[in-house]
Amino acid sequence: MKFNEAILKLEKYLYSIRKLKTYLSVDLVLPTNWIFPKSLVESLQVAQSEGADGSTITSFVSTFKDSNKTLEIIFKLINYNLELEEKDRLLKAKVAELKEVFKSTNLEKLKTLEFKVPGNEIELDDNMFINESAESTKGTGVVE
Repeated sequence: MKFNEAILKLEKYLYSIRKLKTYLSVDLVLPTNWIFPKSLVESLQVAQSEGADGSTITSFVSTFKDSNKTLEIIFKLINYNLELEEKDRLLKAKVAELKEVFKSTNLEKLKTLEFKVPGNEIELDDNMFINESAESTKGTGVVE
């Protein structure tokens, strides 16, 4: 992907792009409830700061030669969190549907209710995510 194409795709979140000596900083305003899977961001220099409007600005800093890799990881991070948001919306919709089923179905039928989900079972590993108290991304990896 060309740099200008990447920037256009980031337009919704883009705050600034800065040159810091021999480094490139891509500064994004991301929702504060988004998570940063350790498996994605551990290879990056990530710093967070407060914007003038009170928003949180997340800066992804890399050398110029690693900027394509950094952009690739940023897109993975965005897609990951967008998928989580969509799954949350879907869960809320399915819970509402299930509530209606419980309201309109007798107890004996409900006792036989089963859920079968096709596909692979995925277990979440707690070590996959950054623990805010132990390894926060806030303020780490600042490049002068």
